[in-house]
Amino acid sequence: MDYKLTVIMSNYNQEKYIEQAIKSVLMQKTNFCYQLLITDDHSTEDNSLEIIKKYEHEYPDIIRVLYNQENGRYLKNILRAKAIMKTPYFALLDADDYYLDDNFLQKGVDFLESHQDYTIYNANCLALFEDGHSLPYVITKKQTAEFSMSNYLDNSLLFSQTTGMLFKNVVYINGIPDIIQSSIGTRAERSFEGDVFRYVQHLACGKSHFVNELCGVYRILQSQGGGEFGRN
Repeated sequence: MDYKLTVIMSNYNQEKYIEQAIKSVLMQKTNFCYQLLITDDHSTEDNSLEIIKKYEHEYPDIIRVLYNQENGRYLKNILRAKAIMKTPYFALLDADDYYLDDNFLQKGVDFLESHQDYTIYNANCLALFEDGHSLPYVITKKQTAEFSMSNYLDNSLLFSQTTGMLFKNVVYINGIPDIIQSSIGTRAERSFEGDVFRYVQHLACGKSHFVNELCGVYRILQSQGGGEFGRN
């Protein structure tokens, strides 16, 4: 298949949520072929592997799975997918989150293809707490906004969570940068895992377009220790 975009999904014991995450990718309406690349970090405590294998069997032209033989933690697990990802565009969706907008991938690719000086398409998302209440991840009255590296330097960025980010593949198209690969297993590893690093890494190669549309849901789970919100 000639895929234009890869959705990377990292899973570790997310039996409760991963089926909804997978379905939200499969429901995307696009005029291009896309791939869902699931990388499982040796799940052993639930039935998430059985769920993954079911969908892998049903959608062999869309879903590819990387099965780890040992637990390597988040960064090592996600880099396995990025190392083999050769599509012009990519997005990341954690296995406990899901898309709401079935046109999210199409909107992101359309924008980036028509704006060559941009590397990030960033939509807002809904933060959903375990007690059931929710609110937009980015609290702002702005409907759209454009950002460059100068906005990062003067602390005036608006950016969403992983669920709402779609990237032009300008950083990983030739493999994993040495500085990231060499951090695995060191104290520096955590520095390369989050949204801020990934966002700034791509902002160094182009601009970001923010749209205040709720494209998906980011679950705030107690095991994750909560989350930060962008406000302006």
